[in-house]
Amino acid sequence: MRDLEVLLLLAAVFAPFALWMPPWVSGAFIALLGFRAALAWSGRSLPARPWRILLALAGLGAVIAAWGSPLGLNAGTALFLLMIAVKSLEQTTQRDREVTVLLCCFLLLAGTLFSRSLPLFLYDIALLGAILFVLQRLRKHSLSPADALNRTGKLLLQALPLAIMLFVLFPRIGSGLISLSPSSETAHTGLSDTLSPGDVANLVPSQEVAFRVKFQKLPQIEDGFYWRSLVLTRYDGSRWRPAMGPSAPPAPVESRGEIAEYSVDLEPTGQKYLPALELPLEAPEGAEIRRGFSLRREEEITSRIQYSLSSAASYRTGAPRPEIRSAALRIRPGANPRTRDLVQRLEQRTSGPRELVAAILERFAEGDYIYTMNPVLLRDQNPVDHFLFETREGFCGHYAQALAWTARAAGIPARIVTGYLGGSRNPLGDYWIVRQSDAHAWVEVSFPDAGWVRKDPTQTLSPDQILDEGQGDASAEEGIRGREGQSGGILGRAARYAGLAWDAANFGWNYYVLGFTQQRQLRLLAKLRLGDSLGKALPRAALLMTFLFLAFMLILGAILLGRGGKTPFLDRIYRRFQNKLRRAGIEPRPEEGPLTLARRIEAERPDLARSGRDILDRFVELRYAERGGPAALRDFRRRVRRFSPSAPRRGGTPQSG
Repeated sequence: MRDLEVLLLLAAVFAPFALWMPPWVSGAFIALLGFRAALAWSGRSLPARPWRILLALAGLGAVIAAWGSPLGLNAGTALFLLMIAVKSLEQTTQRDREVTVLLCCFLLLAGTLFSRSLPLFLYDIALLGAILFVLQRLRKHSLSPADALNRTGKLLLQALPLAIMLFVLFPRIGSGLISLSPSSETAHTGLSDTLSPGDVANLVPSQEVAFRVKFQKLPQIEDGFYWRSLVLTRYDGSRWRPAMGPSAPPAPVESRGEIAEYSVDLEPTGQKYLPALELPLEAPEGAEIRRGFSLRREEEITSRIQYSLSSAASYRTGAPRPEIRSAALRIRPGANPRTRDLVQRLEQRTSGPRELVAAILERFAEGDYIYTMNPVLLRDQNPVDHFLFETREGFCGHYAQALAWTARAAGIPARIVTGYLGGSRNPLGDYWIVRQSDAHAWVEVSFPDAGWVRKDPTQTLSPDQILDEGQGDASAEEGIRGREGQSGGILGRAARYAGLAWDAANFGWNYYVLGFTQQRQLRLLAKLRLGDSLGKALPRAALLMTFLFLAFMLILGAILLGRGGKTPFLDRIYRRFQNKLRRAGIEPRPEEGPLTLARRIEAERPDLARSGRDILDRFVELRYAERGGPAALRDFRRRVRRFSPSAPRRGGTPQSG
């Protein structure tokens, strides 16, 4: 049965790896464990050493054939899994079983290199308890499952303070644990780095989370949360793309009003851009501010990351440089002639760039334009004409393209910005959730006296013009209000709040645990008055950690000493029994064992023979045979407490009390 317990533990530890390893690795592991379980169940002998060596060499050859080398995260983990499965085929001794169980701890550690999600962490805690449980059952065969479970819980609770102390005070180098996530080969959802609304006939909103935001300082924002991701300047007549060429710093930003301070927990996107509440005033570590005030990393975001930013909620930018202004005016000659005629008519009725842009937006508001996520496909030739004068329906990309192209035709620099609008606040964690359905596109135009100014044509649409809701770009109010008003009765609200609670737990895990970076640690150490710099705080933190560890060990030692120190609790009760025998006239001898003492009690005090023999038999079982658990120990103590012999009377027969 002990072999089956070890095999069940191996299967439980392997389960998460089935999500990350190739099917042939999972199949080989399960086949080897199943073969070992069949041998244990039938009582047949294990394979001889030559067969085990051949299996190990076959596993090594398969890993090299699949990855070209046994080195690396995936290859090394696969090899380790196969070798531990082969190891289970030589569990012939107690030591073999214990070694196999201890190797499971390394598998838990390897699993954290693939994922550090909250569900996996909770699962690993349960597996750690299972490892301790099986180890205790292996070391002490008489231990019942209930007693082993009780001891496992105590061990985990005793280790918790030490684990928290090490997590908080152990010096960190660089980013938090979340930055250690390996690259993933899976596809990720997110904004595309191009925009071509004419190619899309059906836009399906996704409720997948794009990122989460926790504000440390949130100023009043009247026109909505615009999360800037990409700035699209190049237009070839059908598709908008980011500007090419070497990176150049954007125009200076003059902040007007309060600064927003916040942290972003970004899901994997497979892209290099970082969403930011416009306009970001600085770039986080490992990124830079590119043209158009967009944030970009050198590496693709293939795992969840966190970064902190400061943004100006109200701002004014400087005038764009000549090369940027020229790129923001470029359109294909001869394209969209009807729109060019419209621009000429508007120029005659307006007195400047601001009034002309306002006239275009007014056309959207007063015309029979419709917002829908199921628009008619636009023609490849003159798509802006087709939208403005024929279809008159589309989503944010259609309106942004029309406004940007029309502004350029009027000689006003314009570009499209893609990102997200709004989000929904989770009151259970006091943070904001921005989903892929909140994806949005808007326009920036450059005015001579104000720099780049945001213009969102969908904001001018009335509710009667919106056919489809559910996408975050419908209106700023919808983005700010999020989905709090949605309900589906009691069950619907309960399910929604359950989802919010689980999302809050995940965000708290990512933000407070995986995102506990060196900067956050230093801020915490500064609050503890350990220093405000790396050179001061970390040595003092190490000293404090050492002191707390010694104090923890002293307290634990005091508890153990209070329970008997070097003398077990069982021996203390036995000494109490010996003291009662002395009062009964029987002096225990140092060289005398329990069985010899029982025979002497029977000879000297026959009236105490039965109760004395019963107590001594239980002492032998507990002390030498190691049978029974806490319940047997309590029964032994109760019998000793009830043992109350009277002293022998002179000249008469002794009487028991």
